[in-house]
Amino acid sequence: MKNQETDYLDWLEDDLVPSSACKMFNGIEDGTGSLTVTFKDVSEGKGFLVYLRVEFEESVSYFIQHAQSVQGNPPLLEIECRLNCMKKTALTSIMSLKATCPFCTLEQQKRLKFWWKVKDFDIFSRISTTNDYWQSWMLSESDTNAFVMQPNVLNASAGYLIEAHMQLATGETSISIWTVNTNVLPYGGSCEIEDAIWGEKKVTTNGWNDEGFRTSTDTSYDWKEQLIYRIVQTNSEGKDTLLYYGSEAENYIKVKPGIDTDGYNVTIKIQIFDIFIDYTECTKHIGQVLPNYTTSDQNSVSSFLYSSAESVDYYWKTGNVKQVAMNAEVAGTPVTDLYTTTTIFDTEPAQWVNIGVEILSDGTNVTKTFDELWNMYEHPDYGDVIIQSDIIEQLTTFSTILAETSNAVDGTSTVNLDQVANSIGTIIGNKLFTANSSATVRDKMCYKIHYIIDNVVLLFSKAFDGNKGLLEKLVKLTSNETYLKYEDYISTCQGMLRVLNNALEAILPKTSVDTPTTLDIYTIMSDISSRQELSEPNNADLTPAERAFIASQIAMKNELDADIKNDDVKNEIQVLLDSISYLGHVLQMLNYRKQMPVYVQNGHINSTEDKKLIGELIQKGFQINEVDLSFVESNSQSTKEQAIQVTLYDHTPFSWDEESKFISSKTVTVSVGEGNTTNSAIPSKIKLQNTGLVPTRKTIKVAIPVDKNETTSQMLVYKMYWKTPADSLIISINNAMNHLNHTIYIRMTEAPTEDEYDWKKVTESSDWISYNEIKVILDGGLYTVPTNVYIGVLVRKETYSAPTLTRRRRSLSTTVVEYEIIGATVGCRVWDTVKQKWDKMSCQLSAASTINETVCECSNPPGNSFATTFYVPPNTIDFGSVFEKFDLKNNAAVFATVVSLVLLYSLLCVWAFRQDRKDHTRWALSYLSDNGPYDDYLYILTVFTGLHRNAGTKSRIGFMIIDGKPKKSHFYEPDVRILDDETHRGFDAGSIRKFVMSVPKPINDPTVVKIWHDNSGQGNSASWYLNKIILEDVQTGGRYMFICDQWLSLDHDDGCIDCAIPVSDELDKHKFSFLFNEKTRQNTTDNHLWLSVAIRPEDSNFTRIERLACCLTLLFLTMISNAMFYGQNTGGRFSIGPITLSLSGIYISLISAIIVAPPIFLVTYMFRSSRPYSTNEKKHLTNTKANPERTLKCRTDEKTNTNADVTDDSQFSLPFWCRYVAWGIVTLAVFVSGFFLILYRMEWGKTKSEEWLLCFLMSFIESMLLVDPLKIILLSLVFSWILKSYKEKTVKYDREKLLLETKRRATSPLSYLLDVFKKTQAPLKPQKVARLKEKRQLRLKMQEIFIELVLYIIFLAVLYCVSFSNRDSRWYNVKHHLEQQLVTSNSISAGDSTLKYDQVSCLSCLRYRLMGKSNTRRTQLDNTSSTG
Repeated sequence: MKNQETDYLDWLEDDLVPSSACKMFNGIEDGTGSLTVTFKDVSEGKGFLVYLRVEFEESVSYFIQHAQSVQGNPPLLEIECRLNCMKKTALTSIMSLKATCPFCTLEQQKRLKFWWKVKDFDIFSRISTTNDYWQSWMLSESDTNAFVMQPNVLNASAGYLIEAHMQLATGETSISIWTVNTNVLPYGGSCEIEDAIWGEKKVTTNGWNDEGFRTSTDTSYDWKEQLIYRIVQTNSEGKDTLLYYGSEAENYIKVKPGIDTDGYNVTIKIQIFDIFIDYTECTKHIGQVLPNYTTSDQNSVSSFLYSSAESVDYYWKTGNVKQVAMNAEVAGTPVTDLYTTTTIFDTEPAQWVNIGVEILSDGTNVTKTFDELWNMYEHPDYGDVIIQSDIIEQLTTFSTILAETSNAVDGTSTVNLDQVANSIGTIIGNKLFTANSSATVRDKMCYKIHYIIDNVVLLFSKAFDGNKGLLEKLVKLTSNETYLKYEDYISTCQGMLRVLNNALEAILPKTSVDTPTTLDIYTIMSDISSRQELSEPNNADLTPAERAFIASQIAMKNELDADIKNDDVKNEIQVLLDSISYLGHVLQMLNYRKQMPVYVQNGHINSTEDKKLIGELIQKGFQINEVDLSFVESNSQSTKEQAIQVTLYDHTPFSWDEESKFISSKTVTVSVGEGNTTNSAIPSKIKLQNTGLVPTRKTIKVAIPVDKNETTSQMLVYKMYWKTPADSLIISINNAMNHLNHTIYIRMTEAPTEDEYDWKKVTESSDWISYNEIKVILDGGLYTVPTNVYIGVLVRKETYSAPTLTRRRRSLSTTVVEYEIIGATVGCRVWDTVKQKWDKMSCQLSAASTINETVCECSNPPGNSFATTFYVPPNTIDFGSVFEKFDLKNNAAVFATVVSLVLLYSLLCVWAFRQDRKDHTRWALSYLSDNGPYDDYLYILTVFTGLHRNAGTKSRIGFMIIDGKPKKSHFYEPDVRILDDETHRGFDAGSIRKFVMSVPKPINDPTVVKIWHDNSGQGNSASWYLNKIILEDVQTGGRYMFICDQWLSLDHDDGCIDCAIPVSDELDKHKFSFLFNEKTRQNTTDNHLWLSVAIRPEDSNFTRIERLACCLTLLFLTMISNAMFYGQNTGGRFSIGPITLSLSGIYISLISAIIVAPPIFLVTYMFRSSRPYSTNEKKHLTNTKANPERTLKCRTDEKTNTNADVTDDSQFSLPFWCRYVAWGIVTLAVFVSGFFLILYRMEWGKTKSEEWLLCFLMSFIESMLLVDPLKIILLSLVFSWILKSYKEKTVKYDREKLLLETKRRATSPLSYLLDVFKKTQAPLKPQKVARLKEKRQLRLKMQEIFIELVLYIIFLAVLYCVSFSNRDSRWYNVKHHLEQQLVTSNSISAGDSTLKYDQVSCLSCLRYRLMGKSNTRRTQLDNTSSTG
C-alpha cells in the first residue's frame, strides 16, 4: 500500500504538476483550508489545483479540485453528479449530471440559460481536443441544466471534459468542468460450462483481471481485484432469468428448459462485474435443454414440481436463500404454460346467440341439443381435479417459502431482491390455471374443497405479502445506496411489477359489458333476440327459451365465481395500492437521479414517474403513453417540483362495483405530491386513446352525382344495439362528401324517416373534424333500456331554380363513394375512494371526444383513478335502396374494352394452339436428302437464320465442309452437300433448323464451311441472311461453331451469294458484337412478351398460348394499375390531331408499366422454367411381318420430339405443377382486375373514362415499344459487355435411333439421283452471278419507281381532298374582284390613250397620271349622283 501511494505521489508531483506547491494555500488536517488570491493572479488568469488526501482504516484516497480565477463577479456554477458518480465512470451505465447555481436569486434562475460541451481529454498530457459526436450520445437535450448520457458510448481508459455553461440575463457567463476518467472492463479471462450431477451445470470463470482504482492495467496487481459474477439465462423473447449472483468463480446452477421458439436451445450469459458495477459478458450456447415434463400433461408437471420441491426445501433449510429463489424460479417454469381446459362456462355473453353450435378445430360446426348442453353444464370437463389440487398445493408451498425468503434475503443488493421477485412472479404466472382451479374445486364440491380454496387464496396472499416486503427493502436500499446502478433498479422494479400484475390478473373476476343487468330468462331472451338481428343465423336445434335458460345458468354460475373473486380483490387491493406507492418512491428516486421520466412496465400494468412544477403542470399538462392529462388548479402552494406518478392498468383493479364490467379503457391512477401528499393537483381533463377498441368500420356505397350542383337525396341506415343507454353515443362518418348536406336521425325499433324519428341533428361546420369526416355526439338518456336503434344519415343536395326557367335535364353521370359509419357508446368514470364505487357524475364526456380518443372533463373528482366505458356495440348496415340510383350508361367504353379483350384473346388462343402443334413439326430433326445408305458417322448441323426483314430464303442451298487434314493432292475437293430434306423447302426468318448429316468417316478437325445458294427464290425469297452454323459430332459430342452473320444476297452487303466461314474459336465467341447479337436474338424471340407470341424460340417450354395469356394478364394489370393511380388532376394537356393527352396521364402510364413488370416477370418465369409434362408409360410395339415399319415409325416419332432429345442440365427447372400455379395467377389477375376495373369505372363519366382509355393505351404502347425493347437492349448489354457470358445447351441424342432412321430415308428411290443432282449444285460462276445481279438491280429500280408513283398519287389525292374540303362558294367572287383590280396587262388605260411602262420616267409621274385618272372618275361619279 505504501509503495502504491508513493507511486501516486510521484505521478502527482512529476507528471501532473511539475510546478512546486502553492505557498498562498494553507491547509490543515481537519479538511479545511484557505487560499489567498491576489489581483495579479486574477489578471493573469491563474488557476489552482487543490489536492485532498483522505485516509481511513489504512485506506487512502485522493481528490483533485480545479479552481480558476476570473475577473468580475460571475455566479457560482456547480455540477452535481446523480448517476455513475464513482472515481471511474462505468461504461455500461448511464451517466447523469446536473448544473445548478446555488447563489442565484429566484428571478435569476427563471432566466438562466444552460448549455453543455464534451471534449476528449488526455489524462497524462492534460490536453483536450474537440469531440464531434457527443451530441449523438445524449438522452437529454443539450440546452438544459440536465446532462444524461446513454451507456456504452464512451471509450475504455479514456478521459473526457464535460463543460457546463451558464449565462445570466445580464450577460455574465460561468463555466464548470466535470472530469471523467472511464473504467477498463474486466479482461483476460474465460468462461466454461459443463455438465454436473443432479441435472445441474457447472460454470467456471478463470483468469479474469481488473485494474480497480488504478489508472492503467497491470496483470501483476489486477488479478487480486474482487469481482462479482452474475449468470443469466436468456431467450429470443427477451426474458432473462438470473441463475446466480455472487463472488464464487465456480458455481453449480439449475438451468431452465429452453422454449419452443428457440428449438429448446439455451443461451447462458456470464457477466463479470468490477467494483464500479461495470461488466464484461461471456455468451455460451449450451445446446438443447429439453423439459422433462409436458405442459399438456398435468401429471408430468405435478411430478416435476414434487421433485423440484426437494431441492427448494433443502436450500431453504440450509439458509441458502439465493439457491431457494433460483430453484423456485426453475420449478415454476412449467406452470406458466400449463394447459387448461375450456368448458361451457367460458362462453362469452356476446356468443350466447351461438349456444348450441360448436365450432371444431377444422372449421366445421356441430350442433348440440338441449339435453347435451345441460349435461355439459352439470358435468363440465375440468380434467383431473386431484392433480390440479396437488399442483395448487405445491405452488402455495413455494409461495409461502418465497414470502419467508423475502424477509430473509439480504436487502443490500438489488440483484438479490430481483431474483426473489422474479421467482414469485413465475410461481403465479399462469392466470388461467390458478383462476380455473379455484372455480373447479368449488364446482366439484370434493372433500378437499375448503382446503384447496384456502390454498388458492393463500397463494396470492403470500405473493402480495412477499412482494410488499421486497419493495420495502428496495425503498430502504434506495435511500441508503450512494453509487447505484440505474439498470439494476429498473430490472428489479419490473420484476416486482410482474408479481403485482400476475397476482392481480389471477384474482380479477371474468366480467363482460355484454352481460345483461339482470339475469332472468326474459331479459336474457330479449338480449339474445336483439343480437340475433345483427348476426348471422345458425342452425342450432334450440328454442329461444332453451337457449336463454342455458345462458342464464352460465351467467349465474359465472356471477357467483365473480362475487367470490371480488372478495379476494377487496382484501388484496390495499396491498396492491401500497405496493404501487412503494414502487413510486423507488421510481421517484430514479427520476431524481436520471432527471428524466422513468417508465416500468410488465404485463398489464405500467407506471411512470416524473417531477414537474405545479405551474408547469397547469400550463402544459402531462403526456405519457396513451394518456394526456390537463390540470387547471391546485391546492398546493409549493414552489418545488412535485413528484407525479401515473399508473395504467389494462384491467381495472376496482372490480367489485357493478359498473366495473362496463369499464373498457385503461384505468389511470394519478398521484401528484411530495412525501405522503398525493393530491397536490387533480386532473381536470383526461384524454384516453381508444387503441384496440375500435373495430373495422361498416362501409356502404352511395351513388353521388358527379355534378356538384345536381340534386340528390339518399338515406343511409346503420343499425346497432345500444347496450348502455345512460352513456353518450358517438357517431363517426368517414369519406363524407363536404359539398352535401348531412342530417342524422335516430329511431328505436325501426328505420327512421324524415317525418318519423326520435332524435334529429342537422350537421354543422363544427361537426366536421376533417375535410371528409363527421362526428356527432348524442348525450345519454334518450332511452332508458337497452334496445336496437337505427341511425339514419340523410345525404342531400337540393338545387333551387327560378320558376320561369325551363327545368334542366337531370345528369346521369354519377360517382360511387364508400361511406364508413361506426357508432360507439362512451362514458367517463372516476373511482370514489370513500364510497368505493365508480362515480358517473364528476366527469363528463367532452365535445372534443372522437371515435379514436375519449376526452373526459372533471370537476372536483372524488378520487384519482379514471376510466371510460367506450364500447362499440354489435352493428350492421341496412343496404336497402343503396344502389337504386346506380348508373352504368356512361361506362360502355370500359365494358366494351374488357369484353373485346377477352373475346380477342379467345380467338387468338385458337390460332396459338394450332401454332404450338405445328411448332413440333417445325422443330423436328430433318435428314439431309443426300445422306448415303452406307454412311455410319453422324453429325447434327444446326442452321440459324437471322431476324432481319426478308432474311429467309427459298433458294436451293449447297455447302461443303473442309477439314484440317493436310491435302496430298492440290486438286482435292470436298464433297458437295445439299442443305435440304426435300420435305420442308427453304428457311424462314429467325428459324433454327437441325439436320442429321451422315458421312462415311469422321471429318478431321472441320476448319471451314463453304456455303452458297442458287438465287432461285422468287422476289425477296432469293436472298438469305445466315447467322451461324453449328456442327455437332453425335459420337463424341464435339461442337464446332461457324459464325457468318452476313447476307448471301445480290442486293445486300458485297452482293455475293456464297461465302467461306472459318471455324470460330473461344475469342470469337466472347467478342462483344457476337455476344450482343446472340443475346439480342434470344431476348427478342423469348423475352419480348408481344413478339415472342409470333416468333416463339425453339426448345422453349413457354408455349404461344401461355405467352398470349401473359399478354392478357399484362393488359388487365395495366388497366387496373392505371385505374388505381388515375386521378382528377390531369395537369397540362396537349392534342395530337383528334387525340387529347395529358402530362399526368403519360406519367401514370409509365408508372403503371413499371408496377406491372414484377408480377408479369413471375408468371413468365414460372411458365418458362417449369418442366414439361412427362409420363413413364410407353407403348412397347413389336416389329411384325404384317407391319414391319410400325416399330420404326414409332421410334422415329419419339426421336423427332425435340423435348425428348434435348436436355439442359445446367438450367434450373421448376416442377410441372408450377404451370398450374401460373395459370391460377393469370386467371385470378384477369378476373379480379376486370371486376375492380368495372367498379372503378362506375366512379367516372364518359369523358373521364375515355381519358383513362388513352392513358391505358399509352401504357400498352410503352410496354410494347419502350419497356420490352429497353429490357432487351439492357440485358444484352449487361451479358455482352459486363458479364461476357455465352452458354450453350447440352444436347443429347440417341445415336442408334438416328442412324436407323437415316439409313431408312437414304434407301428411298430419290437417293439414287442425288449424285447427278449434286453436280448441278456447285457455286454459280461469276459471269452468271453478274447477270443475276444486273437483273436484280433492274427489278429493284422498277419496284422503286412504282412505289414512288403510288406515293405521289396518294399525296395528290390527299392534297385534293384537303383543298376542296375547305372550299367556299364566295371565293369565286373574291377571285374575280382581285383579277379586276390587281391583275392587269402590261399597259394601264389612262383615258383615251394607253400609258406604257417605258413612258414613265419616275414614280411621281406615274402617281400623277394614276391619281389624275382616279380623280376624273370620282368627279364623274359625283356629278352623276348630283344629277340623279
